[in-house]
Amino acid sequence: MTYQIEISPTAIADVEAIFLWIKQYSADRAYRWVRGCYEIMLKLEKFPNRCALAIESQHMELVVRQLLFEQQYRILFTVQEANTRLEL
Repeated sequence: MTYQIEISPTAIADVEAIFLWIKQYSADRAYRWVRGCYEIMLKLEKFPNRCALAIESQHMELVVRQLLFEQQYRILFTVQEANTRLEL
């Protein structure tokens, strides 16, 4: 099953802010980082439930999962089975 991915405006703003911060030090690194970040998010189209539950799930009525990117950036998302949609 393939899931549809929706990236929230907040997530896009966070990615852009990190990109701009990295770009201050290395433009090449910033472009590689942002490309890698979006590529790993798109891989969630297949088997998103393989990712661990985020600690935030304990405090919400929603199941929140996390995917680590470069061992320091957490990508938080939910899976909506009814319409196979992911929100990041």
